[in-house]
Amino acid sequence: MSLSTTIVVKFFIKLVYIKNFDNCIVIVTPINFFNIKKINTVNLLKSSKRYIIGVTMEKELIEQNKEDFLAILTSKVKREGIDKFVEWLASTDFFIAPASTRYHLSEEGGLCQHSLNVYERLEKLMLTEYGEGGYNPESVAICGLLHDVCKTQYYKVEYRNAKEDGVWVQKPYYTVDDSLPYGHGEKSVYIINGYMRLTREEAMAINWHMGGLDARVQGGSIDFNKAYQKYPLALLTHLADMQATFLDESDFNE
Repeated sequence: MSLSTTIVVKFFIKLVYIKNFDNCIVIVTPINFFNIKKINTVNLLKSSKRYIIGVTMEKELIEQNKEDFLAILTSKVKREGIDKFVEWLASTDFFIAPASTRYHLSEEGGLCQHSLNVYERLEKLMLTEYGEGGYNPESVAICGLLHDVCKTQYYKVEYRNAKEDGVWVQKPYYTVDDSLPYGHGEKSVYIINGYMRLTREEAMAINWHMGGLDARVQGGSIDFNKAYQKYPLALLTHLADMQATFLDESDFNE
């Protein structure tokens, strides 16, 4: 077992089951495997007004998150094409979209909040692993903030009937309506590369950030193991995504 795989197994103890394909360890984490009741911890980041589970995100916080996101992205990323990319991103629903339909941050502004959470988690992991000045902050900003850009123009609001105090009312909920069915991590890579050139390590990190939850892995692919071994940023981006999702955002009490 490789060092990178050992790290993943240690992190996901009690949260995964392991499959062995031809001496290659695969971490599998299907959605329906989770049935975890836990007290959520809140990542306050640099502000005392960050998102709290069970509380609808206020418009003021959505706007603050947008400002924080753009400030980090434009100050850290200086490569050719970033201006056009930001212009495109601002024209989409990225800053008001949910992070999911029901699993984590499934409300307006959730996608931007999740992206900020992953960025800060990834920055801490890189600092712990490599120390101050031992990593590329531009790559951390790109992978942390943009890994889920595939979820732009991806969700829509529909309504269902529900009873409240004996009265039938229409309740909104999120559903998927993918305008560009290109996959998940690979779709983010495709979108970003349309505006600015990613390094190979950045592309690998964004492409495989879902780990065992990736549809390709659940279909039998084990390529992400090799990516994690060759490109440490890919492994750390995946861990940051899982930390943000399971420790900062979700209670998985369904």
